[in-house]
Amino acid sequence: MTNPRSTRSIIILAVFLAALPRITASIYTPSMPSLVDYFATTEAAVELTFTAYLFGLAIGQIIYGPLSDAWGRRPVLLVGLVGFALSSLLAAFSPTIGTLTLGRFIEAVAAASGGVLARAIVRDLMGPARTVRALAYVTMATTLSPAVGPIIGGQFEHYWGWSSIFVALAAGGALLVLASWRFLPETRDPAHAAPPGLRGLAQGFVKLARSPAFLAYSVSGGFLFSAQLVFFASAPFLLIELLDISARDYGLYTVSGVAGFMAGNFIVTRVHDVTGTARMLLIGSTLSLVGGATMVAAVASFDLTVWSLVGPFTIVTLGGGIALPNAFAGSLNRYPEIAGTSSSLSGFIGMGMSAVSTALLGLMHAVSALPTALFMMVLSALAVVVALANPERRAQQRKSAPARGAL
Repeated sequence: MTNPRSTRSIIILAVFLAALPRITASIYTPSMPSLVDYFATTEAAVELTFTAYLFGLAIGQIIYGPLSDAWGRRPVLLVGLVGFALSSLLAAFSPTIGTLTLGRFIEAVAAASGGVLARAIVRDLMGPARTVRALAYVTMATTLSPAVGPIIGGQFEHYWGWSSIFVALAAGGALLVLASWRFLPETRDPAHAAPPGLRGLAQGFVKLARSPAFLAYSVSGGFLFSAQLVFFASAPFLLIELLDISARDYGLYTVSGVAGFMAGNFIVTRVHDVTGTARMLLIGSTLSLVGGATMVAAVASFDLTVWSLVGPFTIVTLGGGIALPNAFAGSLNRYPEIAGTSSSLSGFIGMGMSAVSTALLGLMHAVSALPTALFMMVLSALAVVVALANPERRAQQRKSAPARGAL
């Protein structure tokens, strides 16, 4: 049993672990236009390094949860973090764009250990009653980090060049190895140890796949996260190439997205107990749709400006800040005995959807902001549809209907 001070330390560590895969995804985006010249390649080839990372992250999601359910969170996490530090060095010293793409893929598979196991560790420590509030902080790191990453990466690109970004990531991975070794005990309940091997893995996935509520939370969250990553995949070329923003300043224009997500997380911590997980998911998804539709209207009707992009994106992140903690908590609370597997499958669904979305956008070879805005609007609309179909939302409606009738 961990004491309150130890629990706080572990939650803080979980926040950094959760941020790792997402900040690694976006921190090098200010360098993407310069990579075209450095490797004498095309924008499509550079965008493939981003898509390869998302596919690697999706695959990594599947690996770590079931392994941690069988063998424990701590040893599986340490192996993943060591792999992350080494693969970041491979990316840093890549001689070709192909090697960089491979390095990014391996880096993503390793980085997934942080995101998957951070959520499982929080669920282990907090239990179902307090998971949503704790995950609000973890999810803040998860979704803020793609916005914070370019701010940091832009400075590294300006002063030391693109390879310094990956050297810094390797150093950060090494620090997380040391912190996890020092401060993280084993949090998995031995009584909930899942059977190792392919049979235990298959049993967990089948159990989750048969749960409509788990799928509703995971898929709606995946659509919302895809809407945000579509923006981060295309924003470097839109802002740096089309609007002539410097790589150094690029990240500063994403700060409004950070503010939107923080506001959404703050709302969750204040009203979740009254509103409920399923309803909060629908409210956040609807706000994200409003933001996507606003961006479509702005870029289709007026000349492209920085604020016609980042203004509506702030509304999208506000909705994400409300919806995503509830999507994560809703998927994790279904079957606490396989929280690691739940986190893995939910993460795989979300990252797989994000990878496909960014790949499809890249295939369009868009030269304007309209395709990005349309993708964000459609993805948010699909999140609303799935949130409406969530059986837990309908159950909450039926439960509250007699109470309203009695008033």
